[in-house]
Parts: sequence; C-alpha cells; structure tokens
Amino acid sequence: MPIHGLWLGLALHLGLATAQGAAGTAGTETASPSAEAECYRLAGEPFAPPAFKGVALDDIEPDAAIKACESARGINAKDAMLADLMGRAYQARGDFVNARRFFEEASRAGNAYGSANLAWFLIEGAGGDADPDKGLSMLKAVAREGNVLAQYTLGSAYREGRAGLEVNVAEAVSWLQKAADQGHAVALYDLAILYREGDGVKADPARSLELLEKAAGLGDVDSMAALGYAHEQGLGTAVDFGAARTWYQKAADGNQIDAMTNLGRLYEAGEGVAQDYGRAFALYQAAAAGGSPIAMANLANLYEFGMGTDPSPKDAAYWLARSIMAGNMDALGGLVEAPEEYSPDVLQQLQTFLVARGLYAGPVDGVMSEPMAAALRKLPGEQP
Repeated sequence: MPIHGLWLGLALHLGLATAQGAAGTAGTETASPSAEAECYRLAGEPFAPPAFKGVALDDIEPDAAIKACESARGINAKDAMLADLMGRAYQARGDFVNARRFFEEASRAGNAYGSANLAWFLIEGAGGDADPDKGLSMLKAVAREGNVLAQYTLGSAYREGRAGLEVNVAEAVSWLQKAADQGHAVALYDLAILYREGDGVKADPARSLELLEKAAGLGDVDSMAALGYAHEQGLGTAVDFGAARTWYQKAADGNQIDAMTNLGRLYEAGEGVAQDYGRAFALYQAAAAGGSPIAMANLANLYEFGMGTDPSPKDAAYWLARSIMAGNMDALGGLVEAPEEYSPDVLQQLQTFLVARGLYAGPVDGVMSEPMAAALRKLPGEQP
C-alpha cells in the first residue's frame, strides 16, 4: 500500500488545526461559540492533538466553510486560527492565492499551523512566488517547536525526497514518529507501511500491525484496509480471513476503495464468508466507480461469466478496457499474452470499443492480432 498522498493537487493532509493550534493567536476577544464551532466543523483539520477529528481537505465544502469562517472572523478578526482555517477552505476550493493570503495572515500573528501551511506554499510556489529555501527553513523551525502538521509534512518530505531534500528514511522515521506520538493517524499509517515493507528500516510486521491498530482506532480508513490485508496475508499475525473481512468491512463503510475490492474478492472466493457473487459484484461496482483498476478488472470477469449478474460481453469488455486505461498493466499483459483466457465475444466487443476510439482499424472478428494488441497498448492513460 502506498504512503498517504501529501503534495498539492492530491489528497493533501496539510493544515491540521485544533484548539491547541490557537496558541500564538493574537487578540483577546472570543468569537461566538456557535460561529467558531461551525468554522471548525466545516474546515477543522484531522489528527492534531488533542485528537480533534476535523475534516479531510477533500471533504471540505468550500463555499459553506468560507461562509462559516467569515462569520466567525466577523466577530473576532484577530483570531489567527480562524485565518488559518479560512486559508484551508480556500485551498479546498483550489483558490491558492487567497489560501496563501490567509496562511500569511495566520503566520504573521504567530500561528504555528498557518506557518506550516505557508511553508509548503512557499516551497511549491502555490498562490505566488516560490521560495523553497525560506519555506523549508520555516517548516523545520515549526517542526522543531513541536507542531504536528510540520512534523508530518517534514517527515513525508524526507520520505519522498521533496522540497529539495535528499531521501533520508532515518530522518523521515524520526519526524513521522514525532507526529505519530501526538496522535497523527496518517503518520502512524505511513510508519506502519515502512515497517511492513522494510523500506529503509528493518522489516517488523508486528510493529507495523501495532501502528495500524492505533491509526485505525483514530478512524483512519486506510489503516483499517491495511489491517484487513495483514490478517488476510498473515503479516505480523496469523492468517485470519474472518478478521480480514471485519477490517475490510470497516474500511469499506468509510468508502475505502481498496477495502471494497479486497472484500469483494473474499466474497467471490468464499474466504472468511459464505461465497456470494452478488455481494462481490456490488462491492466491485462501488470500487470501480471510485477508480480502482483492480475492481474494474474483477467486475469484467463477473460480467463475462455471469457471476452475480447477467452475462454481458459488452460490459466485460468495457470494464476490462477501463481497467487498462486506469493503469492496470497486469490486465493488459494477461489480455495480450493469453487471449485464450477470454471469450471471442469479449474480444470482439473490445475490438468494437477500440474502433470507436479510433485506435484500431482491423477486423472485428474476436481474434487477437498484433494490430489489436498494439491498439490495446495505447489504452493506458486514455480518458474514459
């Protein structure tokens, strides 16, 4: 499983704000509890001590959050934490210019979260001129002061070799551990994956399992999915399909697409559950809609053989093509190298799909040929 996303344009885990983050806020006025609470409810940030739940950046409703935080700031314009949350709301909207303006305001007032967010904007040049040296210096300073967001961001930067830093797993682990010690669930997850895979550290599946359990206890659905995988594969624990199903279900309830895919596979195979193709089909559908290339390929298989649904070569071909377009190179390789594994009807529907895309001009005869294989190799990266 990959490390959680961090960088601008992806699922950012930037700007984690709590009441603790208000330390350094200028002024003594207090915003109306209802106005302030609404701003925090809509734009507050997860995993910061003392375990404030917050809202993931991708889940922020920008217009509502901006309106709520503007209302709170109308009562207390000097509250730097509210300025930071305003920045986060604008960031969720994709308005990096205004996001940066509010992060600068919060940082000038001494707010550590505003400084941590601003640091990354300076590094990336988001919403204004880039100043990587200044941004990195600011990020390190705030991390050393104990800000959990800065610690997590710096650890991730060392892990990925970003922000002008050389990859340094020892530094990454050190900073991620500091964030994890403050209850940052994503840092716990990232550490768990490093220990599971032995990536720059000595592999320790038992330690990985312990970290995942802590993160799952904080509500991190990726950690729940990873726990399901650990129990299914026997990583740091005995193989236990029942426990795998339980954790996959918890993560799937939180719309974690890998968990949906893996849970669907358990139902398809009848491992840890009674075999149920209909349930597998529904889970693959949900995961495919969420963008899982593996779920798309599995859905194609059920359509081809009529398991959990009526047989449909057209739908099987469609989802097989979509899987390849989404980057499933295993599906592409299997199709090109072992076309006998697929029915002529599915191959014919694939040819029809390729013709409609302008990628293939050969016969629509359900027979794999080099021109068809060449056309299929053009699918990765194609838009649906």
